Amino acid sequence: MTDRTYPRPTTDLDALLDALAEAGADRGIVGTGLPDTIGCSIESATPAEIDSVYESALRETLTRRQDGQFIKNRGGSASDSGNDSSKAR
Repeated sequence: MTDRTYPRPTTDLDALLDALAEAGADRGIVGTGLPDTIGCSIESATPAEIDSVYESALRETLTRRQDGQFIKNRGGSASDSGNDSSKAR
């Protein structure tokens, strides 16, 4: 299995875990055991593929409704603004 570790974002953890499963992490293991960290392992996946799954899930989480409003898409990527609503599925 390929393992990747990411800093835990300041977003709803349950929503992020759901989005990770929807983005493809359900083929592997997601862990939240280390403080402020999310780990992801997917069998037969490259590090770039796992990064793509994580970034897709993070974008999905950040663009979901918050208090009845969508966050505006400013065209950035998950790594620079977290507001790109395109999906890599």
